[in-house]
Amino acid sequence: MIGKIKWEIQEVKSGKTLGAGEREVRLKDVRISKITSEGDGSPGFRKEIPLGEGFKVALLEFPTQSKDGITGFGLSADRPGVEDYSLEWFTVEGADHALKLQEPGELSFGLTKTPSGWEQSATEFVSDVSLRIVKANDTDPDPAPVWRVKIFNGSVVDWPRLVNGKVVPN
Repeated sequence: MIGKIKWEIQEVKSGKTLGAGEREVRLKDVRISKITSEGDGSPGFRKEIPLGEGFKVALLEFPTQSKDGITGFGLSADRPGVEDYSLEWFTVEGADHALKLQEPGELSFGLTKTPSGWEQSATEFVSDVSLRIVKANDTDPDPAPVWRVKIFNGSVVDWPRLVNGKVVPN
């Protein structure tokens, strides 16, 4: 076991809860893919965990060669098979603490030096964190979320890393 996540998924317009649960996260549950920053083209990783009701939560990070180089990271949620968009940015405030840029949310995290650089090795949800999901084709400049995925305070993940195409513990 590498973590435990307590979650709830809500349809925003109706207020209906689509699913909720608490699950142990195992190494085999985490899917890691390589990504590239749209801003400066730097390489990174998307570390994804399935929740339920077809939804997933993911950490998006871009390893740096210096611990001080990590100024923030993203969390997202999505519903595979639906064209959607979600990215909640967390700004690093101190050596192991991050605050959500928009709306309340607080995390603590640990870092590990890997061949890719400094990667997040652990995340603990110090408060409840809500991840907004909007429809990708919404033309509104400030689109309202269709769904919210809430990860509850006390949830924790010891993030694995990718080595030669294999997901391994950090």
